[in-house]
Amino acid sequence: MGFVPRDAEWYLAEIVQELTVANDPRNIVWRNLTLIHGESPDDAYEQALHLGRSGDTEYLNPAGKLVTIRFRGLSFLDVIHDPLEHGAELTFQSNVSVAPDDLNRLLLPKERLHLFCPTVKPDGPDVASSEIVQEVEGEVRGQTSRLTAPLRALPASLCRVTGKPEVSGTGSKCPYCRLFANQSGQIRILAGFGVDCC
Repeated sequence: MGFVPRDAEWYLAEIVQELTVANDPRNIVWRNLTLIHGESPDDAYEQALHLGRSGDTEYLNPAGKLVTIRFRGLSFLDVIHDPLEHGAELTFQSNVSVAPDDLNRLLLPKERLHLFCPTVKPDGPDVASSEIVQEVEGEVRGQTSRLTAPLRALPASLCRVTGKPEVSGTGSKCPYCRLFANQSGQIRILAGFGVDCC
């Protein structure tokens, strides 16, 4: 095991989820980089597994087909050494003997950084929730309504409307993220709606 400070309490986990739609042979894999609070590395591991399993759900898409989301496992888990504040290093990678051309390929201009890339509706199965699509359509028309049944929120770092990094919580500039952020700052299932946000 790598070095873990005695007072470590924050970890970074990548939670892997697989989405399938009935009668569609394609799947979608979500990789959610998630902040984990744990009292020890073993506790952080268990917390990450619990968080991943809590995202398992099923619902109908707008075409009436069953969408299934299943936790597949973890692809990354590491301790965060720094206090959580501006400038904190969350993860670290070291590469030896990197050729100048390879180094230059790592460096992206602003417009190619994920945050500034144009929104593109993802290709693939329609995994949007029928209830959420109806709710968003009502919001777009200025008609607010309540969901008839609460949906489970998924741990996520991407807005499920656009696939862009989300800015969740009440301070969000995005009306869709703001509308569907729950109390813990997680985004509800919105993937595939295909509107611009954030």
